[in-house]
Amino acid sequence: MKDHEEVSGFLTNTFNNLETNNYGFSVINQWESYREDGNHIVTEMNFTRFLKDSSIMGDKFRKATYILRKSRGKLKIAAIIPHTSLDQ
Repeated sequence: MKDHEEVSGFLTNTFNNLETNNYGFSVINQWESYREDGNHIVTEMNFTRFLKDSSIMGDKFRKATYILRKSRGKLKIAAIIPHTSLDQ
């Protein structure tokens, strides 16, 4: 995604789809740091999504990889790589 508007649009669409699918909340199961250097961190997050009635939504263990980049002394998300569907 090239700019703030594309990121915002993507996230808005994803969360609208989650709402349509009766999404309630997520729980982070585990973080695993894979690589860290002066300007980047690559980490994988394992999480579970739940429906509004607290039953599990789809796969019990979902994964996403986050690439964080240091910019002006602060870490920012540079990329998210989902290993499962984002909005189901």
